Amino acid sequence: MNHLQWSCGGGGAPGPTSQPRLRPGRPFARQPFEGSIDRHSARCNLRVRLAGESGRRGWWQDYDLPEWFNVYVGLESAASTVANFETHLIPGLLQTPAYARALIRHAQPTMAAERVDLLVRARLVRQTRLTNDDPLRLRALIGEAALHCVVGTPNEMQEQFTHLATMSRAANVEIRVVPFTSPAYAVHGRSVVILDFPGTGDPGLAYFDHLGKGSYVEDDAQVAAHRMAFELLVGAALSVEESTKLFLERGK
Repeated sequence: MNHLQWSCGGGGAPGPTSQPRLRPGRPFARQPFEGSIDRHSARCNLRVRLAGESGRRGWWQDYDLPEWFNVYVGLESAASTVANFETHLIPGLLQTPAYARALIRHAQPTMAAERVDLLVRARLVRQTRLTNDDPLRLRALIGEAALHCVVGTPNEMQEQFTHLATMSRAANVEIRVVPFTSPAYAVHGRSVVILDFPGTGDPGLAYFDHLGKGSYVEDDAQVAAHRMAFELLVGAALSVEESTKLFLERGK
């Protein structure tokens, strides 16, 4: 897998003529991204329009997110389509505040309440991409295990299922459950995000996060392989209607 690390040249925000560089061989987790997203600038090595004007800031920089996640949120903010397969959790773009808060507390039990609240608010701002004037298209595949993994209280899980049923009715959102019995898990047994960006000829990229860092795959052939595996999962998943019915039943 072609893992990439982000570098912004001299360590500051890229200027109008500078281009971020990708360094192969190490996880993308070490350096902060200080620029902003420009959805209409030229393609850079990561095949996404990034950081034109110095001094501009992305909204995510006000939430003190981990350095490695700052860049992902910036990329997500520039994307036109997100295809996300989650094996054991509800995708972040579809989490309720209570689910997100419980998940953060499980992962970081000693984190201060104020910090937890800040991260939850950041997640909710991310979700506005689904409902703004230029909405993100979301294709979400949720492993059946996520429906049985209790995050928070039973009432909070019911609220989460009701929210999934509601979001599944949005024209730009597709949510499907991949059942335990699906053989497609053998093809793609880990969570993945595939990001596509506006413009023609852009093959997108694949993203994985794990243990406090993010890794990217930007090689065209490997991105295509991950995309094919995602489509195999789609073919093995329940239909949108069947998935919505399941969410409604579990939300009672």
